[in-house]
Parts: sequence; C-alpha cells; structure tokens
Amino acid sequence: MKKYTVSEYAKLVGLTREAIHYQIKQKKIKSRKEKGKIFIIMEEESDKKTTDTKDLEYKILLLEQELNLKNQMLDIKENLINSQQETIQAEQRTNISLIKMNENMERQNQVLQLENNSKEEIIKEDTQDKLIPLNQFLEYASYDKKLKTRIRNRFKARWKKEERIIKEDGFFYLDMNSYSYKDLINTVSFT
Repeated sequence: MKKYTVSEYAKLVGLTREAIHYQIKQKKIKSRKEKGKIFIIMEEESDKKTTDTKDLEYKILLLEQELNLKNQMLDIKENLINSQQETIQAEQRTNISLIKMNENMERQNQVLQLENNSKEEIIKEDTQDKLIPLNQFLEYASYDKKLKTRIRNRFKARWKKEERIIKEDGFFYLDMNSYSYKDLINTVSFT
C-alpha cells in the first residue's frame, strides 16, 4: 500500500488539487488524515484491475465531472446574457416609446399653437399642456394588460410620496419636461 499527499497524487494522475479534494469528499478516493495532513491511500496491484487502468478510469470520471460543471456554467452565463439582452431591448422599447410620445405631443402642441395664437403673440403653455396622461402613454407604448397594471400600481404606490407623481381628476400624468419616469415605466423591474 502506498500513500501520497494530495499534491503528489494530483501530479501523478494529472488533475488539480481541487478535483482530488472533491473526490475525497465524495468518498471516491481512499484517504486518511495524519497529523492534520491528508494522504491518498493506493492499494498495490491485486486481483482487481491494474493501477494504470484505475487511474485512467478515474481521470475519465473526473474529466466528465469537470465537463459537466463547465457546461452548467456555460448555461448559467448564456441565461444571464439572454436576460441582459431582454432588459436592454425592453429599455430601448421604452425609450423609443417615450421619444415618439414626446415628438407626437410636440407636434400636437405646435399645431395647436398655430391655430390658437396670433403671429405677434405667443401664449405660454399651461402646465396641463405639458402633462401626458399615463393611460395614453401606456396605450401608445403597446404594453400588455398585466404590464400596464403593474406600472399603474407603481404610480399608485408612490403617489403623495413623490412630487413627480401627478394625479388630477383621478388620473395620473407624466411631466416629461421636468421629471424622468424610467424607474417606474421600466418593463423589467422586479417591484
């Protein structure tokens, strides 16, 4: 019977020390602790397979386990990348919707100004003219019913707590000229 330190055995079989410790923990390698140090116990060739064959089978087993772990890590990374891509795409859709909504409102305001104002006199816009109804924004952004409800609930939860949450006549409004609402409208939020 021969005994090796973990480092010696790792070099002998061509694996990392971590892989050897893992196998010890799984009780796939015989070991014992002497004076605080772990030793791998190797039996001499007997009626079982030769040591070379055992070592080769053991290396194959460890490599398969290492490959499985790497595949699992790749799957986790792939899922993370996909999630991040979805978040980026959702933020881009929200930003595009906000830009389009803002452009549309500006065009409407320009038309109204031309219709209602004389050439010499420009009347200041009323605060209400700067406000975009939340419902109108949500319809324009084409969100599904569940997402619209979640966004409305975010506004309800923060109403009276934040000055940017404007509610008049039972309806919420967005003041895009004064505030940002990305945190409330973000479609991937976990609140």
